[in-house]
Amino acid sequence: MRRQRFQRAAAAEGGQSLVEFALLLPLLLLILLGTIQFGIVLENYLAVVDAAHVGDRVASLGGTCGQVTTAARQTATAAGLGHISVNCPSPLPLAGQAVAVGVTYDIPVVVPLFWPMLGKHFPITSTMTSLEED
Repeated sequence: MRRQRFQRAAAAEGGQSLVEFALLLPLLLLILLGTIQFGIVLENYLAVVDAAHVGDRVASLGGTCGQVTTAARQTATAAGLGHISVNCPSPLPLAGQAVAVGVTYDIPVVVPLFWPMLGKHFPITSTMTSLEED
């Protein structure tokens, strides 16, 4: 008799666990997908910063705007980014003056659940500034 009551109670709790899991599953998936999207954004941001740094270094060494753009785009391509926009000062400043190079990239939002908040793409911009060297 006791055994039957225990088995019935265990079966009822099994259904309760299933309902709790069904209620928490959307929240768990949202956290998982948000973490994945954050990782993608962080990886792309670091690549944009690196491309801006390389472009600024070329500009500070007296490179032309075309050389700056090429260096930044090669760095971005090596990091797996698509088309980037490079903002390079023209004409480049004289020795001892500040030179700034900006890089912009539109990050794709891969989780459709976040499209209403972020859109399908959103821009990341990085600007590096250094002094023009001789």
